Formats: sequence, C-alpha cells, structure tokens
Amino acid sequence: WEAFILGSLGVIGLLLLLFMLRLTQRTMPRTERAAKWIFLSIPVLFLLLGEQVMSQLRLAWYGLCVAMLVSIIVILVQHLRQPVARREPGPWAILAALLLTLGLGLHDYAVSSNLLSYGSAAMMAFGAPVLLASLVFTLASQYFLALEATEKLNATLEQKVRERTDDLQQTYDRMAELQRVAAVATERERLMRDIHDGVGSQLISAKVGIAQGDLSHGDAARLIDQCIDDLRLVIDSLDPEQRHVADALATLRYRMQPKLAAVGIESSWHISQHPVPLGPGALLDVVRIVQEALTNILKHSGASHVDVRFEAGPEVTDGLWQLSIRDNGCGFAEPPEPASGQSMLAGRGLTNMRRRAAKLGASLVLQTAAPTGTVLVVRCPVLAA
Repeated sequence: WEAFILGSLGVIGLLLLLFMLRLTQRTMPRTERAAKWIFLSIPVLFLLLGEQVMSQLRLAWYGLCVAMLVSIIVILVQHLRQPVARREPGPWAILAALLLTLGLGLHDYAVSSNLLSYGSAAMMAFGAPVLLASLVFTLASQYFLALEATEKLNATLEQKVRERTDDLQQTYDRMAELQRVAAVATERERLMRDIHDGVGSQLISAKVGIAQGDLSHGDAARLIDQCIDDLRLVIDSLDPEQRHVADALATLRYRMQPKLAAVGIESSWHISQHPVPLGPGALLDVVRIVQEALTNILKHSGASHVDVRFEAGPEVTDGLWQLSIRDNGCGFAEPPEPASGQSMLAGRGLTNMRRRAAKLGASLVLQTAAPTGTVLVVRCPVLAA
C-alpha cells in the first residue's frame, strides 16, 4: 500500500511535467524519457526491496518529487515571460495552484522529516482539487479560444471563397463574352469569304462578260440565278434550326429537285436521320459539295437519273458519315474546261469540292468512265471528326 501511495505521487508529478511541456510547447525528449523511467520504475523497486528499505528511502523520494514540482514551476515561469503568454489567464492560475501545492508539500515534507513537531503530513492532498481546477480552467480556456479562432477562420475562409467565386464568375462571364465576340468575328469572316469567293467572283465574271459582250441575256440570267442560290445557301447555313446535315440537305433538295426535273433528270434522295451536328461553316461546305456536283450534272452529264445518299452512324462501318452522288450520264475522262458564259463551278467545281472536303477532314473520291456515269464519294472518318 505504501508503495502504491509513493508511486502515485511520482506518476502525478510525471503527468504534470508532461502536461506542462505540452502546454508551453517545449520539446525535451531526453528529459521526458528519463522522467518516465525514474518515476515508473522506482515504485516497483520500492515494492521489491521491502518495507524497511522503503521507509529509509521515503524522504529521498519525497525530495525528488519536490524537485520535479520545482522544475515544473520553473518551466511555467519561463513560459510566462513571453509577452503572448502573459495575457493568458490559464497559466497564471496553474502557477498559483502549483505554488500552493508546493507550499503544502513542503509542509508535509517538514512534518515527515520531524522538522515540524506539529501538524499532519497529508496537507498536500488539499492542493490537488485546486490544481485540478486550474488545469481544467486552462484547458477550457484553450478550447474556447481555439473554437473562437476556428469560427473566425471559417468566416474569413467563407468570405474569401465568396470573393474568389465572384472573381471566377466575372472571369467566366468575360471569357464567355470574349468567346461570343470571337465566334461572331469568325462567323463574319466566314460569311465575307464565302460571299467574296462565291457570289462576288461570279458577279464580277457576269459583269465582265456582259460588258465585253461575251454573255447572252440567258447566260447572264442563269449566272445570276446561281448567285442567288449561293446567297440562299449562305443564309440557310445561319438558320439556328439547321444544325444537322439532314436538315440542310432537305432544304437543298427542295430547291434543286425542280431544276433537275425541269431538264428531265429524275432524282432520288436517301438521307440518314442519324444526327450529325456541324457548325455553320462545315454545314455550308457539305451542302456546297452537293450543289456543285448537281450543277455539273445539270450542265455536262446528260444524265436521266441522279442518286444522292447521305449515310451516318450505324450505316457507315468505319467512318462518321459518307456522302455519295451517282448519275447515269456520259461520264468524262478529264474535268471539262468551262465554256464561255458557263458557271465558274464548271471549271473549278472539282477543285472547290476537294478543298471543301479537306476542310471537313474528309476524303473525296471521283470515279467516272464514259458512258457509265460518275460516282462522287465524300467520306469523313471518325478520327477526322
């Protein structure tokens, strides 16, 4: 029992030392290891040595415990010398409780060593509740200060997050506006290029031909009709409801089928309904490939039937989509040169179609042999798409 009492006194001193080192944020690993070995092994040694030896070493053990308590007070006083620690009430409360406990402990030591002939040697026990209350007060103060600091930090963090969110939203809005402006500029440039290269060049050719007398009224009217068709294609490419190839080809069929029928050419159209969304520029390139091919058929093939097929999705085994235009006309060995008064498409049609197919990332293959007709195939692979 006496070994248990002496041991518990040492364990309490050890725990107070560890607590104070953590509270003051000091690192003393060697001191901690030595204190653990001493204050945990000596009570066991007391028990093994027996009651007589224990009685002889009791005062020395008390002295060692008092020395540890003094060292704890020294560590705390050094901590309180810091300006930040001085403003904290918890360490001051612990210091007061430690000094009271030390005074009571010295009183018990004096009584036990017969330096005082009166009083009880158990006065130190009355300092334990005061010391415990000071420790709880300090821990509670640290906890609520940390809680308040955390709440302030969370409020600051939320404010910064809101500010960053507003900044990101503003940046996103600016980027969206810049993208919209860039898209408008790109679309405007495309329209200018299409009108300049298509309608513009044809009108200039018509003007020069009429001025020089190379064009008859009929040829001029046909050329102007082609200019009108080109303008309609450009306008159709801007229609927000036409974002799929099937829609654009349906509109082209509505305009081209009567012209084909007027010269005795029967046409069949097989258009896949699988959605293939394309931008206005790409959509216009696809439609103009078909228009230029049909224009050449009208003027040069002498065909009685033309078949237009657009296949997409599951209908194409190794590609995204495929466009084929087949006629039963006379065919040709080489692309014919444009005659006087004929459309510029007649001479540059194949070149224009190849250029537009390259822009789409597609391949264009032309198979022709008189008198079996002509087959034009435009195929867009999946990787190119």
